[in-house]
Amino acid sequence: ASVEMASPVHDIGKLCKENQKVLHQKDNNISLPLHHQDAGVAFLKKIQKDSLYSQLAVSAHHSGLPDIGLEGQRQENCFRDQNKETRDKVNVEIDRLAALHQQLVGGEVSTFRVDSVRGDKGILFRMMLSCLVDADHTDTARHYRKFPQEQDVYVPKLRAKERLERLDKYVGGLGDKSVRSQLRTEMYRVCRDSTVEANIVACNSPVGSAKTTALMAYALQQAILRKSRRIFVVLPFTNIIRQSVGVYRKALCLPGENPENVVAELHHRADFENEEARALTAQWKAPIVVTTAVAFFETMASSMPATLRRLHELPGSVILVDEAHAALPVKLLPTAWHWMQVLADEWSCHWILASGSLVEFWRLEELSETQRMVPQIVNMELRTRLMQYETNRIKFLCKPEPLDRAQLVKWVASVPGPRLVIMNTVQSAAVIAEDMRAYYGESQACKVMHLSTALEAR
Repeated sequence: ASVEMASPVHDIGKLCKENQKVLHQKDNNISLPLHHQDAGVAFLKKIQKDSLYSQLAVSAHHSGLPDIGLEGQRQENCFRDQNKETRDKVNVEIDRLAALHQQLVGGEVSTFRVDSVRGDKGILFRMMLSCLVDADHTDTARHYRKFPQEQDVYVPKLRAKERLERLDKYVGGLGDKSVRSQLRTEMYRVCRDSTVEANIVACNSPVGSAKTTALMAYALQQAILRKSRRIFVVLPFTNIIRQSVGVYRKALCLPGENPENVVAELHHRADFENEEARALTAQWKAPIVVTTAVAFFETMASSMPATLRRLHELPGSVILVDEAHAALPVKLLPTAWHWMQVLADEWSCHWILASGSLVEFWRLEELSETQRMVPQIVNMELRTRLMQYETNRIKFLCKPEPLDRAQLVKWVASVPGPRLVIMNTVQSAAVIAEDMRAYYGESQACKVMHLSTALEAR
């Protein structure tokens, strides 16, 4: 209702005579002499003084959310422009602006009375501003032909049931008869068929248990039950995002779909095939968005319109946070946990907090004001079996006596199975990798992969 009241009048200040002189020039890069949002606030105060939420939205749609406490101290000038000269000019013109606006647009501006709003106002204000700003920016981009005119044509829907069926077929073609494969299949089935109904759930399952596909199956199942709009996957590192996106695009895309439009990859190193894919990713409009914890939580915390404009795509979503306890610095976890609960209880979001070594931070009194039960979607018996297998599968070998380069290479080569050699510097890793390639010879040099933050994989 606040957005509905604010939207028709948020740009009424562009009708001011000083602003019109600039707007009629061919050069559209010149700033308007008067902050046009002030007239919108003045108009709302004139028709209904207690329309504070709408006034806030109009005031903030370019400059960002203000300090609400400080604004309250300004009394009748609350949400008005800080510059008295601007306010005086707007006050002189406001009746003419209202009449002109009525003549151009027609219809009455909807009004409503705010008695009280239950719930978290911080998230409410951000959602409100997100709706107004996204509509405003999108209309402006379309006017200047810098935004696809037929956006709905290429925006895929979640279609959770069909994607789950597709994922079932993909996972069904991966298995073999090994113990590990059987455990991973069981993990997938348990997650897919879970009946846990809480708005926030946890999955403490070890690395190697196929969480990528298992938790996506759970997310899709929840999306079916809850009629969710989209699925967010929040991951800690860009290389993990790229791996997960590759799997999701293979496993979830339906015939005829563009994979980039279905699974959006959002991080600073992402490349885009076309402008449509870029828009779907940056604005969180794709049915499945895979992003970093930094980008996700900074959007929720922002007060600036350009960042907040995508936030209103979040309600009604399933959100999977991997490495949930380490997604943010500890000092920020109380705030993030508060947001999670608000979005779960007030905005129809379903959270999955996952990790291979999950710390149940919500149980700590220092981090959480409320004690909330967060059920596990994988039973303890299966988690124990998965952990035992992973423990037995990986061996840490130690050679106490000193070795030179040749001896080290020969010893590593004598051990069966895949081997991981970790050196203390980038240079040492490069030297040993080259030694091992030489040891195996050119015909088998592909057995050696050198990984470094300074290089791409070889």
